[in-house]
Amino acid sequence: MKKMLRCMYALLAVLILSAVFALPVRADYKVKPTSISAVGSKKVTVAKGEKFELEVRMNPRNAEDDYLTWSIIKGKSVVRFEDNDLRDDEVDMWAVKSGTAKVRCKIRNPKTKKNSSVTYTITVKNSSNTTKITAVSKKTQTHRVGEEFELKVRASSNVRDDDLKWKVESGKTVVKIDDDDPYDDEMEFVALKQGTARISCTIRGTSKKVTFKITVKKAANSTITRRGPEKRTVYLGQEFELEVYRKNVAESYLRWKIADSDILMFEDGYAEHDDEVELIAVGVGTTTVTCTNRLTGKSVKFTVTVNG
Repeated sequence: MKKMLRCMYALLAVLILSAVFALPVRADYKVKPTSISAVGSKKVTVAKGEKFELEVRMNPRNAEDDYLTWSIIKGKSVVRFEDNDLRDDEVDMWAVKSGTAKVRCKIRNPKTKKNSSVTYTITVKNSSNTTKITAVSKKTQTHRVGEEFELKVRASSNVRDDDLKWKVESGKTVVKIDDDDPYDDEMEFVALKQGTARISCTIRGTSKKVTFKITVKKAANSTITRRGPEKRTVYLGQEFELEVYRKNVAESYLRWKIADSDILMFEDGYAEHDDEVELIAVGVGTTTVTCTNRLTGKSVKFTVTVNG
């Protein structure tokens, strides 16, 4: 009897496992749109230099917009895409100059051609408002190697901050933009070495700009000093911070280093160029953490003991 029950349980387990593995896996399945339609009017009028958005509605609503693609089929010199991400149900564009353009969104490899694309007609007119840009900061400035400085402009009300693009036109080894996004009405820079540089801020889609002349001289007395005690004691698993004071040196010139990565590690896995750094105690023992001023080669050292 027991033998028969064991056989029945074994058979039941096999049937259950077979049913589970026979289930279809649909986690990666993507729904392809069967048709698209315009959101708003297909005829759009904008002013020169203006940023605008085009959008389509997909059917079904839960379709994946990766199946869509946008293109300019007429007037490529009149309008342009803000970026290269053209597989979406919406797209940002710039009006470059007056004229007419046609922009199309279509389903890639559609099952049927009916309602598989939408074409917008864009009319770009000259702006009725006068577009202006002026310097707020002094257009001629002098800084020292390692120094951080800011430049600022003011534009007319019809210009957005993200219409303003900064560029180091000459002297790229002398100064650099200290930001990943070069679009704003103000921008941070770092003086890298002695020399002269020319920096411009331009209204995108126009030739209007402001130019700054920057002279970089020899570094002043550049120092970093330890903030807080040299010796620290922490516990295994503890997060803590080390910091230095800096004078006449930009954060980008600071380099942090851990002597023994089996005892300490940076919180993000790497050290930012900063005057403070976050660490985690990952092992028991004693090690050193060094911050070096690359302008002078001089360092500040911390000794950290981790207890279990």
